[in-house]
Amino acid sequence: MKKYEPLVGMVTVLVLTAWSGVILASDPAPLNQMIWNACMEPHIQIRAGGPEELDPDCPTYLIGSINPGQEGESSLVTPALSSTFQSKPGWPILVLDQFAVSLALAEVGDSRGLATIFHENDGTVHALAPDAQPVWNGRITVPPFGISTTPAIADLDEDGLQETLIGVRALHTFSATGGTFRGWPVDFSPEENFGTPTPIAVRFAPMEPVVVVKASVSGIGRIHVMDAHGNPLPGWPVTLPSAAFFTNARIAVGDVTGDGIADVVAVDLSNGRLFVYDHQGQLLAPFPISTGGRSFLSAPTLGDLDGDGAAEIVFRRGFRMNVIRGDGTPLPGWPQEMATGGNFGVALGDVDGDGDLEVTGATVNFVNNSGAVYLWNGDGTLLPGWPKFVNGVSFAAPTIIADVDGDGQGDVLASGLTSFLSGGAIYAWKSTGELIPGFPIILNGGPIMFSAPTVADIDRDGMADLGVVTEVGGPFNSFIHWFDLGVPYRPEGMEWPAQGHDMARTGAYSPPVTRRSAQVRLRPSVMQSGAPMVPLTAVVTLPAGSGLVPSTIRLVEVDGVPVSGVKGFRLGGPLVKGTFTADKVIFQFDGPTVRDLLTGPGVHRLLFHSDILGDGVMYEAEAELTLN
Repeated sequence: MKKYEPLVGMVTVLVLTAWSGVILASDPAPLNQMIWNACMEPHIQIRAGGPEELDPDCPTYLIGSINPGQEGESSLVTPALSSTFQSKPGWPILVLDQFAVSLALAEVGDSRGLATIFHENDGTVHALAPDAQPVWNGRITVPPFGISTTPAIADLDEDGLQETLIGVRALHTFSATGGTFRGWPVDFSPEENFGTPTPIAVRFAPMEPVVVVKASVSGIGRIHVMDAHGNPLPGWPVTLPSAAFFTNARIAVGDVTGDGIADVVAVDLSNGRLFVYDHQGQLLAPFPISTGGRSFLSAPTLGDLDGDGAAEIVFRRGFRMNVIRGDGTPLPGWPQEMATGGNFGVALGDVDGDGDLEVTGATVNFVNNSGAVYLWNGDGTLLPGWPKFVNGVSFAAPTIIADVDGDGQGDVLASGLTSFLSGGAIYAWKSTGELIPGFPIILNGGPIMFSAPTVADIDRDGMADLGVVTEVGGPFNSFIHWFDLGVPYRPEGMEWPAQGHDMARTGAYSPPVTRRSAQVRLRPSVMQSGAPMVPLTAVVTLPAGSGLVPSTIRLVEVDGVPVSGVKGFRLGGPLVKGTFTADKVIFQFDGPTVRDLLTGPGVHRLLFHSDILGDGVMYEAEAELTLN
């Protein structure tokens, strides 16, 4: 009997292919099968010899079939999977010794697209390209019981590339290339080292990026806010009295007061109280308030349901969905009751195209393995065709809202398990309650627990992709899947496309990124080869009266070829939204850096992206630059 052997260079990662089935406990394991058996150590084993008798009282599941290949070649594992959607090339992969958490995606400057980032319990951190090939590997020190945390992704130094934040006792940060990042890791006090700190990367209005971290121990919970290099901000940290260990996953950051500056919202599982702090660490009145109980509390979710300019706080407790305003009172029409309970995350988004936010959440029922998915208007009324009751599936993961049929409108996705050890499913419905063709995706090789799906265009081919993590024979082994949905990727339909809404894990709704046109004028417009180089100035002019002011600018293409890491620095222009009519902002680039990107004499086309702070808008602007 052979134990599973990892591939060279990928520490416990296998290359996988398509479909198989389930072996009953009473059947002998076929040759060349990867199985999970409750009575063996290790539980995951490869059966490469003759058939051996299995204990019929021990559950045995087929993870996949094995093709060992020729000498020196990688083994291929065929996972137990049934889907009308094709897996992306190189996916899925099998990761041993990893708790299933949601996927993280980062822009790391790789020409192939976004990197999928995940960790193993031994502290190895992987960044894989869209074809599942390694981009970089990192390492963090982990406690004896391993780690289970979803990374947060953010551009901390505003260079157009993204850093990765992973909390495990200390908070670690990796650069876009997998290297160290100035100021990190940050170690917390000894009494805080019991929990897993959960990072959120965010801005407090037009300020530099900050990192909000929930660290906790048995007996207390603490919220830290630090700048991009790990330095604590004035007024932080704050302590939540009697906060339970699991509070490290119960936090969101958004504007609850309507003053244009983000607030920090936390749920205390020990006593069921809701806390709201402003950006300076001051507890806001009338908080804390009681949620009505401490059991089955979800993370808070933030979004403006009544259109007053301030986010409401949405959370579930057991059988009830709650919406609280910034003054601590319930929003009219709430709470709403659900058929069964659960404490998994909620998603907000405009699903029916009416311009207002809807609320969706799903329930879990492990007793009879059935669940329901709900979709409410902001006033608490159910949309026609909802809820959706699904026999045989417990929705044990957060819901998301993303366009998976290419019509530009967000759809409701819910995932869960069909059996505790061997089955999972992903469902998707339109706002009318109609099941979208191609769904559900059935994953016979492992249930989905705690891990929400993620929808993105990871390889930038213009088509939508769906990723999900499934458990394999228990909570410490995982498949990571990426499917090609075969429909165009429509950013305007990505209302809540991942757990926590975004890769920064803010838990707060913001509109999908939309692209608009702007004008940019370059000074100088002609560069001389070999001559001393002056800075390149870019004057961005937006449509008159737009009131949207770019906070950053990046050069993203030269003559149609993507470039990365070329950022302009602000020289002048208003920093925040206003009522002005001449919307011009001046940025400056390092001249030699830009000149080195030009392939030779002639006229070159440059494409710039300019992001709008907090409004989900990105302007595109083209300019010509001549090199003599």
